[in-house]
Amino acid sequence: DEFEDKTTYRLGAKRVFERFFIFGNYATSYKTQTLYQLYAPFIGNKDLKPQESKGYDVGFGIDSRVYFSYFWNKIENSIEFDFLKGYQNSNQTSFIKGYEI
Repeated sequence: DEFEDKTTYRLGAKRVFERFFIFGNYATSYKTQTLYQLYAPFIGNKDLKPQESKGYDVGFGIDSRVYFSYFWNKIENSIEFDFLKGYQNSNQTSFIKGYEI
């Protein structure tokens, strides 16, 4: 029993004002290690931790055709591959953020 139970969720809201709307979402995610990442000969790592993330996006739009949104995600324990060490968890927290039009 290598994997623990984990609850993830997503909350979202949208408000429509005739032709204009605003929205927002918040979510968590959990990505388990694959069997290959854990047990592959020479490159597997039984000590890998699951990758976890949290993020949100907010935005607005007009007539459901044109919209603008901003997103932000925080990723911890990212699973990476190193040619010399095999699969490892990143020691750094990653942030992905940006805009969509």
